Amino acid sequence: MSDYERRQLQQLWESRQRPEKTLTLKKNVDRLLRQLRHPRRKRLATLTAAWEELMPQGMREHAVLQRFERGCLTVLVNDAGCQYELDLLLKEGLLLELQTRCPGVNLSRVTVRRGRLNEIVPDPREDRQR
Repeated sequence: MSDYERRQLQQLWESRQRPEKTLTLKKNVDRLLRQLRHPRRKRLATLTAAWEELMPQGMREHAVLQRFERGCLTVLVNDAGCQYELDLLLKEGLLLELQTRCPGVNLSRVTVRRGRLNEIVPDPREDRQR
């Protein structure tokens, strides 16, 4: 086989190879598109806004919304005193007020947990592939 034929064969082989896919940007763009078109995000935005509006100023610094799953809102507080106060607020009607302000969210209960405020757990559904 001559050099010319080898080059022709090499060029033919290279032209039939599939280019490498770069998926680094695709994953981030897919996540962003899911967030933009997912109606759950819009409903949770109303829940977050209502939460910020109804919480007393002193409690906002000590309580953080951690996650919302199956109708249960989990709130993370940094000490037992704040946990007690938030439980009292919920029993006095905070839960009912959240339910009336956000009817599309289907909020059934609020769970209060103690922990560090920077321990916000990411939503596992964001990392799932279709």
